[in-house]
Amino acid sequence: MLISIILEIASAMEKIHSNKIIHRNLLIENILLDENQHAKLSTFGFCTFFDMEEDTLNVNHLVGKFVI
Repeated sequence: MLISIILEIASAMEKIHSNKIIHRNLLIENILLDENQHAKLSTFGFCTFFDMEEDTLNVNHLVGKFVI
């Protein structure tokens, strides 16, 4: 079960990175488990949006909790 949770976290991080987002606050308390023990990432309040083509980082502070 632990390995599947780790793989789900890695998959979620890959998904947000592919959408040009850096989480910046990946802590154990920001990883939630649903009723089927599937991992969900939350709390994107310190995320950074990046654009490799323009070589820019845009630091944004979102309000609330978002879960992927």
